[in-house]
Amino acid sequence: MGPYQRRRPFLLAFTASLALTAVSTEAFITAHQHHDCSGEDCLICLQIETARHLLDGLVRAVAALMGFYALTVRVIVKAPVFLGPAPPTPVSLKVKFNT
Repeated sequence: MGPYQRRRPFLLAFTASLALTAVSTEAFITAHQHHDCSGEDCLICLQIETARHLLDGLVRAVAALMGFYALTVRVIVKAPVFLGPAPPTPVSLKVKFNT
């Protein structure tokens, strides 16, 4: 069992929890959007605003994780192409020019 296969259940559970949080938050906002507002200190309006901030934070966190993944994992995987062995030179090939 490789290192990625051991992490797969955790990653699937983490992804499912993020998706469930986003969907339930959006459902809460949609369900309570047209409520009977009691005025300036309406608790439902405050909860809707908190839910919107939660969704904004989730979007930013997912975008940051995707950017981090793109910059680290992809660069590390492709690094041997860029940082591979130096091209052969006449010295490394032991070429004699004047024999």
